[in-house]
Amino acid sequence: MNRRELLISLLSLPAGLLSATAVAQERSQADPREVHLRNLRQLTFGGQNAEAYFSPDGSRLIFQSTRDGRTCDQIYTMDLDGRNVRMVSTGRGVTSCSFALYLISTDGTGLERVTYAETFASFPMFFPDGKRLVFASSRHAPGPREFNIFLADWAA
Repeated sequence: MNRRELLISLLSLPAGLLSATAVAQERSQADPREVHLRNLRQLTFGGQNAEAYFSPDGSRLIFQSTRDGRTCDQIYTMDLDGRNVRMVSTGRGVTSCSFALYLISTDGTGLERVTYAETFASFPMFFPDGKRLVFASSRHAPGPREFNIFLADWAA
């Protein structure tokens, strides 16, 4: 797979990088009543961390966070063990994992817009084989705050 391997959705465009470190918490985080969860590990510490998605090959996560003392969300990537955290947004302005889908390299280069409808598009997930993409969007929605689910074949 080439270096462009993450699909994200953003309000502002990524350009800069910032290295950080995180290590998955070793002790189990599961409540005993959560019988379907195994090997639950906390990957982020501090700040508000949300909307995590797998890269198409399943090797990395992309998420939004206010870590590092930031007052508004920025977009970060990290390995599945919580290591190699990198900010891939610019650090300026507010970013969010919503509104338009973009493809970007894990090093923050190669930004390419994927969706062009002037509507909300978010929550992208690749199928395990990387050949199909599912996402939510207000495209063709009959009213405000209504969303549809879209499935597309992925053309690299």
